[in-house]
Order: sequence, then structure tokens, then C-alpha cells
Amino acid sequence: MRPLIIALERGSANEAVAVDRILAGLPRQTSVEFFRNIPEIPTQECAAAIARCYAVSDRDCLIAVGGGWVMDLAKISRLIIAQGGELQTHANFRSSTREDTQGLP
Repeated sequence: MRPLIIALERGSANEAVAVDRILAGLPRQTSVEFFRNIPEIPTQECAAAIARCYAVSDRDCLIAVGGGWVMDLAKISRLIIAQGGELQTHANFRSSTREDTQGLP
């Protein structure tokens, strides 16, 4: 197991405890890499940087620790890792029209 752990540089105390628990639960000889350069607002560039870090450091799994945007970045990064290419090639952009939203509360 060679995880890439995605976590904030200065996460909450709960996140620090979570990272400690994860590390304690890994096999003794596990090679762990951290990606902590998470911007305040997640970007496609950050997701691509995580995917590059995953590839360059020869990781075999992602572990995300934190709230919404850390989890979002992990999911987007995993898509890039699995499918390759740029994020835009996997997105289905569609403009919203008034008809699209009729009937929504």
C-alpha cells in the first residue's frame, strides 16, 4: 500500500487526529506521501497537481482527510488519474434554461 494522503496544511484538530489514526492503522512498512498544498478555493489546476503527484510518487490509493473541498479535490483527482486527460474532457457542460428548472422547489 502506497497512499497519497490529501489534507489541509493546517487542518482542524479533528483532522489531525484523523490523520494520526489513519497512519497508526497502516501496515508498518507503508510508504506514505502527503499532498497539503490545497488552495482556499479548489481549482482544476490543484486537482491536476494531485494527479501528477500521485503518478510521480508511484502511489496506489488516495486518502482524503477534511471537509468538502478536500473530498471534492480527491474525487476530481481520481477521475483524472483513472481516465487521463484534462478535466474538461470528462465534464458534461450544459447551460441551464428556465425550462430546466421548472417544477423544482
